[in-house]
Amino acid sequence: MRVTLPNLNKPSDPDHHKIKRAIADVVQRGKVIGGQTYPYSPNSTGAKNERSIIDDAMEAVANANAPRQWQPGDLQAVTQRSIDAMKAEGWLVEEGITSGRFRRGQGLRVDWPSTPWSGVTPAPADTTEEVPQAVGEGGGQLVNGVVND
Repeated sequence: MRVTLPNLNKPSDPDHHKIKRAIADVVQRGKVIGGQTYPYSPNSTGAKNERSIIDDAMEAVANANAPRQWQPGDLQAVTQRSIDAMKAEGWLVEEGITSGRFRRGQGLRVDWPSTPWSGVTPAPADTTEEVPQAVGEGGGQLVNGVVND
């Protein structure tokens, strides 16, 4: 019996552009460490990789596809595959960090002209924004604006 296997080079998820846009937005914002914003690390290896993108990207992908429920392994695989594809397509590029705490390292940057959203001007990363502190050990709630209690 002849079997036709799926083309693994084609995205299997119908929301692949939504997933990639969520990842691009995460990379554009950067990783907040100690109240400062830094570019994400281009790789996820290392015992203490403070700038790893995978956890933040997985959260963004899950939120972009809500109310869809993901198995943790599937979510991680889809997110990592999308990040790798974005690097291969030139949407995410590595560049040297020239100043600050990670000045000798590499960081990820979105090359917006290479993306399907080249006509959209992304909001600049705001490095002066005060970062809310996590409540308790379980983390906290991400706040995107002013909160009046």
